[in-house]
Amino acid sequence: MGSLRNEVRKLAKKFTIMYQKEIIKKDLIDTGDLKRSFKTKIDISRKGDVKINISSLYYFKYLDEPFEVTEDIINSKSYKKLEDELISLLTTLLYIDIPKDFKSSDSVSYTFKFPKK
Repeated sequence: MGSLRNEVRKLAKKFTIMYQKEIIKKDLIDTGDLKRSFKTKIDISRKGDVKINISSLYYFKYLDEPFEVTEDIINSKSYKKLEDELISLLTTLLYIDIPKDFKSSDSVSYTFKFPKK
């Protein structure tokens, strides 16, 4: 079970790197503080609920929407691949049989909430 938790941490790191690369690609960093601020945590409940929490400096919220950072990440091929890795890992963690024709996008919903000041 310990190695599976390590795999979850590795996937979290991949999510973080995706955000870092996207803000660099869009030239949204100045000092590098924003890039270093991204942290990702993946929580998987015993019921199989997955919560991905990506945090960053407060001002990222003002850059995210107009520059479509999150939207572009979610629509990327690398994100879809990462999503499939997460579904595969979730299956292993919970010992669930998933039908062969199941696609991760069949059951994924996204909610983005920014903390209130």
